[in-house]
Amino acid sequence: MELKESYGAYANLFIRFEKNIHELVRKLEKGLELKELRIENQEYEPYNPIAYSEVLGFEMEVVELKENQEWPGYNYLMAVVTSDSLKEIVNKHMHDLSLWMARYVTVACGITTLVSEANKEIGQSFYRNEKTMKVEINLVGRENSVFSGKSHQT
Repeated sequence: MELKESYGAYANLFIRFEKNIHELVRKLEKGLELKELRIENQEYEPYNPIAYSEVLGFEMEVVELKENQEWPGYNYLMAVVTSDSLKEIVNKHMHDLSLWMARYVTVACGITTLVSEANKEIGQSFYRNEKTMKVEINLVGRENSVFSGKSHQT
């Protein structure tokens, strides 16, 4: 039997949610079936409130973005990473679960999410159509203009 390398995982997604972080936390706890997210202020400026949870070897943070100039209208960032992954990060042994996580959060919570592409000029937006209960996926430009013909339902 040969030894295999271990891999970690991460996800980064923007969330569009008009209410405060406490309301968002309640929606995430219910939809994702999380026991409890702690809310604290960030340790460093700008001291924004941050929600935090650890579950099944993952650490999750949700932070309010006071001014998101990269993706206007998306006012929260959710970052998820496997715990104790320093070795995997250094060795570039990390799987990007951002697209899957964004779709999952949209399905489970009914929240609009967005994953920025590496070039940060376009992103994929996930939205649950409440009439059809299907998730619609759109390519979005930096100015939030949807590229025509690039919509998909799951």
